[in-house]
Amino acid sequence: MEGLLSNDNDPEEVMAPTQLQRNFLSKITSVLRRPKSHNIKKLEIYLRNPSLDINFELLGISPLSKATAEWIVLERLLQHEAIDLNFCNSDGRTSLFFAVKYPQTDSLRLLIDKGALIDQKDNEGRTPLSLAAELGRLDHVKILVESNADINSADGKGWTPLHWAFSMCNHETVEYLSSNQDVNNDHQDVNGRTHLVIAAEAGNGEMIRYLLGAKAAKQKRMIGIERNLLIWAIFQQDVATVQILLKTDESLINHRVKGRTPLSMATEIGDPEIAELLVSARADVHALDEAKWPPLSEWLFKTYLPPDEILLQVEHYSANNHPTKQPMLLLAAELGRVEILKLLLNANANVNSVDAKRRTALAWAAEKGHDMAVETLLNIPGICVDSRDVTGQTPLMIAARLDRINIINQLLISNAAINSEDEQKWTPLSWAVANGRVRAVELLLRALGSLVGHQDGQGRTPFSLAAERGFIQIMHLLIENGADPHVPDNEGHTGFWWFLRARHDLFIHSPNQLIRPRHGGIVNPLILQTLIWALPTPNKKDRSGRNWLSWAAEYGDDEVVEYFLQVEDKADKVDINICDGTEDLFSRTPLIWALESGNKTLIDLLKDCDTISLHLLVEGISSIEQENVLRLVWILLQAKYNLNQTDQKGRTPLHLACIKGSLELVSALIKSGADISSTDHTGETPLQCALKVQSKAQSKALVDLLLKASLTDLKPVQSHEWFTMGNKKTLWVQITRSQSDGHELELIDHEVCDWLPRAKEARLCIREKSSKWSGLPQMLDVHDRLHKMSTYWSSAQKDHGHRSTNYISLAFPGELSWGIAWIRRRTAEGFAHGFISMLSSGWVPETSSDFFELFLMDLQQRWKASCTNANGRVELLRHDQIKERGRSHAFIDELAKNALGRADLRQCLKSHIEGLNRLVDTNFSFEPDPQIRALIDKIEQEVTANLDTMEQAVRDLLQIELAWISTNEAASFKRLSWITFIFLPLMFVSSLFGMNVNLLQDNPDWRWYILFGGLTLVFTAALWLITKCIPQAVRSIAAGKLGVLLREGRNKRSSNSSV
Repeated sequence: MEGLLSNDNDPEEVMAPTQLQRNFLSKITSVLRRPKSHNIKKLEIYLRNPSLDINFELLGISPLSKATAEWIVLERLLQHEAIDLNFCNSDGRTSLFFAVKYPQTDSLRLLIDKGALIDQKDNEGRTPLSLAAELGRLDHVKILVESNADINSADGKGWTPLHWAFSMCNHETVEYLSSNQDVNNDHQDVNGRTHLVIAAEAGNGEMIRYLLGAKAAKQKRMIGIERNLLIWAIFQQDVATVQILLKTDESLINHRVKGRTPLSMATEIGDPEIAELLVSARADVHALDEAKWPPLSEWLFKTYLPPDEILLQVEHYSANNHPTKQPMLLLAAELGRVEILKLLLNANANVNSVDAKRRTALAWAAEKGHDMAVETLLNIPGICVDSRDVTGQTPLMIAARLDRINIINQLLISNAAINSEDEQKWTPLSWAVANGRVRAVELLLRALGSLVGHQDGQGRTPFSLAAERGFIQIMHLLIENGADPHVPDNEGHTGFWWFLRARHDLFIHSPNQLIRPRHGGIVNPLILQTLIWALPTPNKKDRSGRNWLSWAAEYGDDEVVEYFLQVEDKADKVDINICDGTEDLFSRTPLIWALESGNKTLIDLLKDCDTISLHLLVEGISSIEQENVLRLVWILLQAKYNLNQTDQKGRTPLHLACIKGSLELVSALIKSGADISSTDHTGETPLQCALKVQSKAQSKALVDLLLKASLTDLKPVQSHEWFTMGNKKTLWVQITRSQSDGHELELIDHEVCDWLPRAKEARLCIREKSSKWSGLPQMLDVHDRLHKMSTYWSSAQKDHGHRSTNYISLAFPGELSWGIAWIRRRTAEGFAHGFISMLSSGWVPETSSDFFELFLMDLQQRWKASCTNANGRVELLRHDQIKERGRSHAFIDELAKNALGRADLRQCLKSHIEGLNRLVDTNFSFEPDPQIRALIDKIEQEVTANLDTMEQAVRDLLQIELAWISTNEAASFKRLSWITFIFLPLMFVSSLFGMNVNLLQDNPDWRWYILFGGLTLVFTAALWLITKCIPQAVRSIAAGKLGVLLREGRNKRSSNSSV
């Protein structure tokens, strides 16, 4: 091998076959680069090497295929005796294929002359002629054709050499091959594509027209894919090709490609010239698109047949979209192709034709805003202005929805129905409002007959639709034109509720919760204020029993609430205390809604004008809602709400909390400064309300809490009210007042109490009516000092050391004794006062004088009650007297009994007054007070006066009774006179006839007695009537004559005065 490399003249040297082949190919390359004599000689040396197999392929290259590049080298190889002229490489190609690739034809001629196979096919079925046609080697093509190459040989794709020439746009090659009489111009490849189709795919219009001319000359029709050329020529707006296609095959005029006609393509492209060509060729103007395509503007290919991906896109788009079934007229109107629209109308296209959505051309023109198209269509006689699509929308609705002002004007001028309804009962105004079209709304409102209060299928009005979307300017326009914002929808929601709800939802989803975003676009902030001020009757409630202020408070819309509160007109001023009509545990005011939403700004806005929210919260408290209500109350109290406002009954929230028995609520109110001593219209304090709580334990807890407050006033509380907390065993109610801790209450169920408290304290021990009062001196250790003036008065006084005890007991006739007692003890720290009472007053006095004064006032009231009772008995006697009219034999006895009772009262009064005066004169536990003396004198005077009045009344009753008795006796005498008057004539007749009666004979007859008796009675009655009537007649005659004389005298005086 080394010898071969060092000496080229020694090719006999043995070397590896592969290396030898590689060196041989390398030498051929050297010769091709430098075809000099010495290189050729070296090549010949390799050729003479017996070890070299010249018919080989290395890396896809054979020596013969490589030598075709230079005919001199090829000639040397062909002289080798073992050369295979038709040796095929791995791709199946012979040297003839490689000869075609080079521009020079010598190698090709040489191979053909040597007998190479002209129609040899490679692995793809292609021949050298096919390759030459693809490469545009016209000379090579001619050589091969002249050498009888198969001009119609088809490869694996079914392509002939002419297919390849067309695909590569080799015009000269195409013309040469087409001119051959043996060529098959209608040959189709495996996909059915002809030469014409291949040219179309290459986008070669010149070739297409050439082939079409050839077809026209031979009068051949378009076949297969060729029939699609028209629609794609229209897409490329190639008018000349379109004309040739229509001339070549008239049947193409309505040929569909993927569901679309050529006229449909021309209409979408917007080429009036092509459209006119198609219409002139009698294209079907009524044809419908059977499939929906993507917009043609998205495609940029320049060929006359689209790429496969475009066709796949069309198929996918059509599969995912329902067919439009759209006539050409609708497509022209949709795209605003006015010239094509007029062309179609002139071709008798149906102006009212519809597509799959049942839309007309007018509807499409209105939606796309093509004013000229709308004007053109409206000028067509018979057009349906109010046509409806599948949703019931008319062109006017579509134009209103999209704010097409000019189109709306044209439709209204054409008498379009302004209040027509679609499927959901929306009118054009509803659509304009819902889409925020201010100009369209103004235009429709100015039109005659527009229903501003129209309700759709859900009961929604245009105002409601505008409110939901926050279109404030439109809302104001509607109100100015008479819209009623209170009209409820089917769910009971008013229009302004939708506005508040939408603002609330927008606020919730706002990234910045501190700034309320603008709803319905950027508008002048004053428009919202103007709108709210223009809302009529803001206090009107909806079906849920709530007004707009309530909803605004719930949704936390402080801006709207503030504007509502700024309304100054009394007629439209919002009621801040308005309660909703919900069926919850308690009614809610706007302030309560604000509390529940936790909006502090709203709470501050509402709390100063609100007067009932705290009352409602307290009234609505229950075991279920207690925690929630307490939370709301605490929020309200922290906001410095006025706790002492009263309701219609004069009750404060503390009154209601005590009535409800809520210990936590009462505690919260007291801590926040509620007025404990306030009284309602009946004079009751919160403490009295707490005493009436049914639960004894709950009542006791509330009372203890109230008594702990230093400002609690016990004066309105009566003694019997304290006992309502206790049970039947409770004998004493003990109330202790300290200087710092308020009062302390204790219920005692045994006879003895701890009468005295600690120093500087006062204690009141209350006892109800009891027979045990007379035994109290024994308990107080004053029985030895007891001074009993009478049955009605006894008292005791005892001083020993630093302690003094006073006891008073008195009684009324027929009643148990009662009274008071007080103890005072002096200590180093101060005085301790103990008061023992059966008085009606239930508060702890300050001093003994106050206690005694309370005693006198209570005594005065009891005397008034006794006098009232006594007076009532007198009135009862008066009633009985009138009823009996002197006929009661026991009445005078009753008067005597009544007089005895008054005598007892006088004796009792005397005992009381004397006892009181003596006590005031001798008792030193309190200083004499002129007011006490005056009160004692007043009691004496009032009671004495009442007793004297009753005494006089009884005397009058006695006089009247005696008069009744006299009258009754006179009546008795009168009745006796009548009896005498009647029976006297009868007795006279009886005596007259009795003198002549024969007892044994009926002589005279007894009937005569009856006759004479009757006549005598009649005569007697006549005389009585005459004597009774004569005086009356005389008086009436005299009165008549006197009247005549008086009239005559008046007439004379009047005549004289006139003279």
